[in-house]
Amino acid sequence: MQKKIVVGYLTSINPMDKRSWSGTYYRMFRALEQQSFEVIALGPLHQPKWFLFSMRILDKVKQLFYGKNFNKQQRLLKSKYFGYQYKRILEKKNIDIIFSPASSAEIAFLNTSIPICYLSDTSFSQTYEFY
Repeated sequence: MQKKIVVGYLTSINPMDKRSWSGTYYRMFRALEQQSFEVIALGPLHQPKWFLFSMRILDKVKQLFYGKNFNKQQRLLKSKYFGYQYKRILEKKNIDIIFSPASSAEIAFLNTSIPICYLSDTSFSQTYEFY
């Protein structure tokens, strides 16, 4: 009998929440399970209140200096935080491959030798001028 491939499903949102991203995260999670993969949810990732508060302060400072809003999901510090936290989580798990749908901020600074399969709903060129 062949060993099941273990997929780490990496999102900052709970993939078991049928309302997250209109149920897309949940349906993708279940579709992977139906393909006989062992799927382990690596999120949601807890963000401490002090961290969220400091991100809000930085957003206000940026808005004051630059006069415009920024994409709050694509913050550099938030991405570094995610990378650090997910690396710690992955060190405790036996994952063969990481599946990361629409989670570019979560994997941007993730330092791992585990292959990452990233799925996006857009391309960089489509969002470049928007953000």
